[in-house]
Amino acid sequence: MAAVTRLSSSLRFCASARRSEGVWSKSVGYLLAFTLSPGITDDIELVGLVGWFSYIIEDIDHKGILVIICDRGCVSYFSISTRCHTKFYTDPVEAVKDIPDGAKILVGGFGLCGIPENLIGALLKTGVKGLTAVSNNAGVDNFGLGLLLKSRQIKRMVSSYVGENAEFERQYFSGELEVELTPQGTLAERIRAGGAGVPAFYTSTGYGTLVQEGGVPIKYNKDGSIAIASKPREVREFDGQHFILEEAITGDFALVKAWKADRAGNVIFRKSARNFNLPMCKAAETTIVEVREEVISDFLRLMFKLDVMYSFRKKYNSSFVEEIVDIGSFAPEDVHIPKIYVHRLIKGEKYEKRIERLSIRKEEDVKTKSVKPGDNVRERIIKRAALEFEDGMYANLGIGIPLLASNFISPNMTVHLQSENGVLGLGPYPLQNEVDADLINAGQAEIKEKLQEGLHMMARALVGPSVSVLTVQGECSQVDSSQCVSPVAAAFWLRETEFYGKEKARKQLLFFQEPLISPAMNHLR
Repeated sequence: MAAVTRLSSSLRFCASARRSEGVWSKSVGYLLAFTLSPGITDDIELVGLVGWFSYIIEDIDHKGILVIICDRGCVSYFSISTRCHTKFYTDPVEAVKDIPDGAKILVGGFGLCGIPENLIGALLKTGVKGLTAVSNNAGVDNFGLGLLLKSRQIKRMVSSYVGENAEFERQYFSGELEVELTPQGTLAERIRAGGAGVPAFYTSTGYGTLVQEGGVPIKYNKDGSIAIASKPREVREFDGQHFILEEAITGDFALVKAWKADRAGNVIFRKSARNFNLPMCKAAETTIVEVREEVISDFLRLMFKLDVMYSFRKKYNSSFVEEIVDIGSFAPEDVHIPKIYVHRLIKGEKYEKRIERLSIRKEEDVKTKSVKPGDNVRERIIKRAALEFEDGMYANLGIGIPLLASNFISPNMTVHLQSENGVLGLGPYPLQNEVDADLINAGQAEIKEKLQEGLHMMARALVGPSVSVLTVQGECSQVDSSQCVSPVAAAFWLRETEFYGKEKARKQLLFFQEPLISPAMNHLR
């Protein structure tokens, strides 16, 4: 309990703070009410009087609130920046112990790349229940967020991909878990919008599908019927194109994995481990960041020849050490997240840094293997998709067939490949001495940097709207079947759309599980 008394001879205020509720009142009959940041207990402090009828209350861990009251009872609110610095912790449990039951947490990572291992482990120890977790996916059964699913600590997942987590799938279909499935690009943008203070935005992604119409199962009953379904989206038309309204995502806490941080709290991410970590830092009331010094676990020892790995690092002066460094150790322009967004920072004690799919290229494996005339239908679709690539094109590739289609790009053609996890400039699979768990593609497999293209990492699933791009979505993409070229198990639906304006159209190539190659596709070229 914190109290402010006797601000003037005619005004008397009292304040109480208990978790996320606060009520202010004055003896003359005016009632002022507002919500305080989550996790507050006894850390409200009177900073000082601004005027005869004004005062500032500042929440030490979060943000300040300035309330001005005139003699006629009118009230004005506006925020002030917090005066506290980033707090450093040595124990991850201490950093997360105030996360209450029912909290909404944003958890960074793409697959197992860039996940906050120590902070997830700390939540296991605190035993917090009823969490709503916002993350691209839930890791695997025995690692990452899969551990919290296994311990029944998560009530709802907001994600875009079930991934390789069988427990995730089982809980969803058995009615034990609520799952709000969101297209990956939309998920990234909803989080980014939340951090920017934008309450909602319009996107064409999902128009004409159940995303727009509503009815996507969020929770099942035990008998398989739908207990909770998604709501319809508002639709508007801009320049002849239909868009649906998506609301921003914010959270009570963000659990983030970084590469380096200085003692002021400025943060740097490494390669594709940036993924969702970056926008999540800005979209939560409290951001908890962990950085690390690498510990090679028995898991990695079994997969790699360490002598090769260490000799490679020494030869190329490659540093895999993630640590807290002194202020000024890296240039201001290299900072990905400034300290103002980092509330708590911890140096992790132990990391496994698992690789979900280890794919190694042999030295002699420099050319794509030829495909025989008797190949199955799936391979025919892959080759057909490869015909859509054009010289100089930027192509965004999803998991499955899209990634495989890149193996059939003509050697006389230059195509700039982007993976949906934010890597622009994809290369082939790495050699054994080039394996890097922080550099993966959409299929959670390692890749090699294509330095001749100028590798670029971004915290978005798609490149900007002004770029002409071929988007090849994953094999389970959902579209309105009435718009398919063939009503019977169409192989793909190719359309030219003015997706982001009239000047440059964007191609969309979607695939289905039961393919049918049809000559009717030719007129769509």
